[in-house]
Amino acid sequence: MIEKALALGPLDADLVFLGSGERGAAPSMPRRVRSRSLLPEQAGRIAGEAVTEAVRLALAGDVDAIVTGPVHKHALHLAGFRYPGLTELLSHLAGDVDVAMMLAAGKLRVVLVTTHIPLKDVAAQVTTDRVVRCGRITERACATGWGITAPRLASVP
Repeated sequence: MIEKALALGPLDADLVFLGSGERGAAPSMPRRVRSRSLLPEQAGRIAGEAVTEAVRLALAGDVDAIVTGPVHKHALHLAGFRYPGLTELLSHLAGDVDVAMMLAAGKLRVVLVTTHIPLKDVAAQVTTDRVVRCGRITERACATGWGITAPRLASVP
């Protein structure tokens, strides 16, 4: 998958491939990858360990960001990672800090008050406290990540 993605065009970044055994700026030569089936708990363990290593690299300053594909929550649970989802696992690995999921594209930055929860649980999760905490997380991210010293935030109900 990585080779196919890189074949679409160059990426102006150094890459560290986790969970695949590959490391470096890019795979050296195209190679055939043999498909194999994994048990869900094996896939969950590989994904959980890759995320754990990615966070370790980020906290050590060895990488500036983490790019992750979808992670199957049930497989993570079977492998012993007992978090509702990837956001909560990342929070724990970062030191049990308060986090929010941000989607960023140029000047557009969107922070989600809730993550992947059943619709029936949304009303209980969207509290004044949670909205304010997400606003503070966003304010800090804008200041430290984008140099926006006095960010202006819009809150959407």
